[in-house]
Amino acid sequence: MKKIVSLIVAGAMLLSAFLMPSEQVKAETTTINGNDWYEMALPGGTSQEYVYEMPKSGYITIEVACQYYMHKNQVSDSTTWWMPVKVVVNDKLYENTNVYYSNGVWTSSMLSFKEGTKVRLIFSSSSGSDYQWYYKFRVVEHSVKNLETENNNSKRSADKVKLNTTYNGIMMLDDEDYYVFTAPSKGRYAVKAVNTDIDHYYGLTCALYNNSYKCLASTRLGSGEGWKKVGTVSLKKGQKVYMKYSSYDKNFCYKLKVKKVS
Repeated sequence: MKKIVSLIVAGAMLLSAFLMPSEQVKAETTTINGNDWYEMALPGGTSQEYVYEMPKSGYITIEVACQYYMHKNQVSDSTTWWMPVKVVVNDKLYENTNVYYSNGVWTSSMLSFKEGTKVRLIFSSSSGSDYQWYYKFRVVEHSVKNLETENNNSKRSADKVKLNTTYNGIMMLDDEDYYVFTAPSKGRYAVKAVNTDIDHYYGLTCALYNNSYKCLASTRLGSGEGWKKVGTVSLKKGQKVYMKYSSYDKNFCYKLKVKKVS
């Protein structure tokens, strides 16, 4: 049975009674754990902020569900209300949405950051102080074998890949992922990749570069196209080939691998 943690900020409730409806009070930041449900009471005209620290590996999604609200101490049976939610990392906005009661549980895009990175969750209300909004949320931790390691957003910080091993990557907002393969022996090596999304029309651009950053091959992977060869390169022992994956879209996964062909 999943653990449920109740967090009710009584101080914010008391303070909100002295505010005009257009004003908003920001509650103190609270650090949260992964996978635990947190039940919240948000007084009208206030905001609450929570911080989650990224684990050593894996990625996260955030789930939010509206429960009910009270007006002048009376529970409302309305189903046409929503909760504004923001997700911020290093002052960059990754989610900015309204979670509607009628839509059930909202799930964020997939998020992957360097270990220890702080992910801020901000919930707010612009209503009058005689409202009280109840909802719950959790940060879901996902474990994936051979997942990219952020921040691998440049050639210098590229993830190392080994021969005949499948690696997993996630495309996030404004994301670029770099990998590097070092030839264990002289030969020709094929780099293959697949866009694993099958529900949308997301495009993934894959390119190969040498150590001087000269493009050796490039291809585009569409949703549902299956595995495709990005390119084949001839390498001497110890030579490197860099792989860059980028997209204008976000919130989808891909896989890659390197095989020796001769």
